[in-house]
Amino acid sequence: MKELALDLRNNPVGRLDIAKNITDEFLEKRQLIIFTKEEIGNFQYYYASGNGRFEKGNLYILINKKLASSSEVLESAVQGSSKRSYT
Repeated sequence: MKELALDLRNNPVGRLDIAKNITDEFLEKRQLIIFTKEEIGNFQYYYASGNGRFEKGNLYILINKKLASSSEVLESAVQGSSKRSYT
């Protein structure tokens, strides 16, 4: 597979752990997926493992205004990746 379209439109909910696992499939090793802040003020950072199945092909992400939660995590992490082009 050389190209993949990921349709996240109208996806207002989701679980963070699943979003992190899916995002890991698209990012190269040590790229930041997300960081969270705990109630006590500590930060938790989540990085890609480098074992992704689709790190090098063309990825198209379809989004709209009804996007939220875990879908935003995925979209933001891929958009912030220095190895991907984003339009």
